[in-house]
Amino acid sequence: MNWTYNGVDVSELPINTVGFVYKITNLTNNKIYIGKKYSISKRKNPKTGRRVTTESKWRCYLGSCNDLKSDIKALGLENFKKEIIRYCSCKDELNYYEAKLQFEDDIMLDADKCYNKFIGCKIKRFKMT
Repeated sequence: MNWTYNGVDVSELPINTVGFVYKITNLTNNKIYIGKKYSISKRKNPKTGRRVTTESKWRCYLGSCNDLKSDIKALGLENFKKEIIRYCSCKDELNYYEAKLQFEDDIMLDADKCYNKFIGCKIKRFKMT
């Protein structure tokens, strides 16, 4: 199952995208999970010690919530929808919009509606690009 953006399958991310805010929906009960995923990964090369930037495994990412992953395993991936809600060009924009969408959907008020168990963020002012 691919990610979609505005109903269209996504195979590549726009240039200068640091990550995206997403929603995964359980189609059997409409329970949602809102999160963020970085599109790049920065790691130290163990041989050279230099930092290497590579594409993250965003295509196959299923969220960090164990309850969500358990339901996907039990019900099958075909019973879930993976939507990109917003592309972001910097880390702070990504953090801001993840929290904004979580608050807008009142994810902390209904455990039967949402897989999310907490909202955590640290955001500094950023310029929109």
